[in-house]
Amino acid sequence: MRGDYVKLVQQSVKEDMVVGGLADDLSLEDIAAKHEVDVERIQKEFEIGYRIEREHTNDDHLAKEIAMDHLVELPDYYSRLVDMEREAEKELVGDKAPEEKPIEEKK
Repeated sequence: MRGDYVKLVQQSVKEDMVVGGLADDLSLEDIAAKHEVDVERIQKEFEIGYRIEREHTNDDHLAKEIAMDHLVELPDYYSRLVDMEREAEKELVGDKAPEEKPIEEKK
């Protein structure tokens, strides 16, 4: 599956849909080198990011460019996003917990 994402990146590098994007002319290897992390880590983040960005667009190339732009900013951008969303869900579930009934005083 990882190969599919790498192939997608390589195919769409030629088309620049986000002119002036942070990842213009960069590969996943370039982004890994910028942050001094393993390329496998960036590939994993890209896979997560691509799926997330596809929730917002039907355009494969645009989703790829947006994901890569975010990874130029932070190498763990999507892991942080997933963690933040999980925390928010926990808070929402906590807010929807049944209300505690006040203890009635005995007369």
